[in-house]
Amino acid sequence: MNTSLEARSVKHEAGSGRDEAGGARRATKTRATGSNSRSALLASPFALLASLSVGVLAVTVMSLALFSTPAATESAPQAVQQDVNAISQPPARDSSLIASVAKATRPADMTPLDRDILALAKAAAVESVQALERAIDQGTKSEVEIFSTLYFPISPPTSPRTFSTFYDDYIDAVVRPIQEGYLGKNNSIVFAILVDRNGYVPSHNLKFSQPRTGNLEADLKANRSKRIFNDVTGFRAAKNREEYLLQVYRRDTGERMKDLSVPVLVKGKHWGAFRIGYADE
Repeated sequence: MNTSLEARSVKHEAGSGRDEAGGARRATKTRATGSNSRSALLASPFALLASLSVGVLAVTVMSLALFSTPAATESAPQAVQQDVNAISQPPARDSSLIASVAKATRPADMTPLDRDILALAKAAAVESVQALERAIDQGTKSEVEIFSTLYFPISPPTSPRTFSTFYDDYIDAVVRPIQEGYLGKNNSIVFAILVDRNGYVPSHNLKFSQPRTGNLEADLKANRSKRIFNDVTGFRAAKNREEYLLQVYRRDTGERMKDLSVPVLVKGKHWGAFRIGYADE
């Protein structure tokens, strides 16, 4: 009888020992969890401060990009360059238009007018190159400025969007008179313009650079300067490096036209193209 009681007593004590040990472990775990929670709470303000610091740094970098000196344009932040790339991506291609373009690029399909326009476009491109290289040689504009692909939205905003660059003021003053001279060399010519390799028109012909009226339909026709023409025709003309590119297309104002462009190389590097648009016979 005593032996049985003693056995039960030992078993109870052992069970109590296990309960105490388990309770100790649970208490330790609870204290550890509480400690971790407090650490996390203490760390949160620092994590928040770090996040805010990163955000401020990002905004500062973007601000510096917008107001950077010309010498810094080659190292423009990726976010700015990505926006430029988005602007210059061509839209979905129209198969019927591309068929017309492919046919028009064959020399055998060129008419006497096409050949006359080609000669004018080549001559205009030469004069434009001379003007751009003279700006660099004389220090009027740096080579970095002339080749910059940073486009600054003009304020107040316009529709379609218009942009200024580091060099468009020079084009307005020096290259626009060259364009105007070629515009009058053939009655079939509708426009004669210099465009950069993204399709940007720094200075359109005077008749297409009229003051804005607020009437979108009227302004689309009369104010076409400082826009990026990245439609299929404009994109192909700007990127082409062959001797010439002759395209047939429908302008965004409705006219069916021909567009003949020749590449423009400044200091031996592709800068863009000289485009002449004229009536499709």
